[in-house]
Amino acid sequence: MNIAAGAECTVAETDDGGASTVTIDPDEPISVDADQTATVTVTNSFDPAVIRVDKRVDGDAAAFAPDTFPIAVTCSADGAVLPGFPVMVEVTPGTPAEIDTLSGADCSAIETDTGQATEVTYDPPAADGDGSGPVVATDDPDAPATITVTNTYGAGALQVLKRIDGTGASSATGPFVFGVVCAFNDDDEAYTDTVTLRKTGTSLVLRSELIAPLPVGAVCTVSETDDGGADQTPPPVTVTIQSAAVEQAAVAQFVNTFTAAEDLPVTGGPGIAWGALAAAAVMIGIGILLAVRRRRHTE
Repeated sequence: MNIAAGAECTVAETDDGGASTVTIDPDEPISVDADQTATVTVTNSFDPAVIRVDKRVDGDAAAFAPDTFPIAVTCSADGAVLPGFPVMVEVTPGTPAEIDTLSGADCSAIETDTGQATEVTYDPPAADGDGSGPVVATDDPDAPATITVTNTYGAGALQVLKRIDGTGASSATGPFVFGVVCAFNDDDEAYTDTVTLRKTGTSLVLRSELIAPLPVGAVCTVSETDDGGADQTPPPVTVTIQSAAVEQAAVAQFVNTFTAAEDLPVTGGPGIAWGALAAAAVMIGIGILLAVRRRRHTE
């Protein structure tokens, strides 16, 4: 570069290409004399760094959370996404994942499958609420930049309710047995149980204990496997656990009808009933005929 003798020059890098550090030697203005070549050295360092992604689960139904969660991490420098990013990592709660990147890069994360959590929060949060806010990667191994993703699993409850109806309801005591199967987060049998109800007093409405905790969003199917001798078995009932308030339990209701023995139709159906009436009529006719013959004989 040709410049005028005696000029005083300052060198600055206007685009560092995302370098971790930039050094300029000398870093102060220099004077250029006639027939002299002045040299300024600019060094860009691209230093490695590590960021951590930590995973936490909480809530009363946290036991239903999956073992790992997929999280996408994106790192950028100088306004451009770094080569190889975004990176997908499977993170186990309690065991942070470490991602290699460039020192000074801005990194953010977003969970691509929440495991049907009730709520997902990020630290730091994003300004627009989508994923995490950025953290700046550093080359300090003792204090790596960390993004924490927390999944909360709210819990609700299920109750089985049985109504006993019909003329024979007072003599129906059960037991009434139900199978409970709840699907959650692509697991068709995330929860299974057997519930037994017995009538111990005069009430014709029987209620199970609350089945809890169950994760909000679980779809539970309750099937009666022993109807206690009812006229017929009710069909299965499917409910969704919608509220994290246990007192607002989802209720699976069943009605069993019992007909008293004296109200039951004659065994064998209408044909046999009419046959019995005809036989009775024949017997009455024979009795009348015998009575007439005896009267004539005595006369």
